[in-house]
This record gives sequence, C-alpha cells and structure tokens, in this order.
Amino acid sequence: MNGFVSILAEHAPLLGFMLAIILGWSGFLLWAIKGITAFVVSREITRMDERFETLEAQNIERKDGIHEAKVALLELQKDLPLEYVRREDWIRFSSILEMKLDAVHRRIDDLAREVRDGRT
Repeated sequence: MNGFVSILAEHAPLLGFMLAIILGWSGFLLWAIKGITAFVVSREITRMDERFETLEAQNIERKDGIHEAKVALLELQKDLPLEYVRREDWIRFSSILEMKLDAVHRRIDDLAREVRDGRT
C-alpha cells in the first residue's frame, strides 16, 4: 500500500490537473447539451404555437362554414313546403284531376253521341 500512496503523492498535482480538466469538460458538455436542448425546445414551441394559430384560424373558418350551412338549411326548410309536393299530396291531386278529366271526357262522349244520333 505504501507504494500506491507514494505514487499518488508523487503525481498529485498531475492527478488534480486531470481531474480539473475532466470536470471542466463535463461541465462544458452539460452546458452545451442544456443550451442545445433549450434551443430545440424553444424552436419546437414556436412551431407548435404557429401550428395552433393556424388550426385556430381554420377552426374559425369551419365554424363560419357550419354557420352558413345551418342558415342555408333553415332557408331550405322554410322554402321547401313552397317548392316541394309530398308524394301523398301529388297522388291525391292527380287522382282528383284524372276524375275531373274522365268526367269531361264522358260529357264530350255524351255530346258526341247526341250529335251523331241527331238529338241536339
């Protein structure tokens, strides 16, 4: 053991200098890693903020589009009864119209028969 202690005592200034260099280098690396990490994180936060602003603008545009679609749907619902005939209503209307046309056709046939028979 005396040999090891004597070697340490003999090279103590060199060992201290090497330890100082190692600690200094480690400190520099930690400082560099911290700086690079802070730079990357701040850049990513800036990009995320820009992306969120873009998404918010798109969200506002979509909300406006949805509002316009709702307004158009309400207008359609308002105008639909004026421009659209339900199937049942059309069937009833056409049945009544066909009955009236059949009555007119029978009346014309009766008049034509009377004219043909000479009974005016």
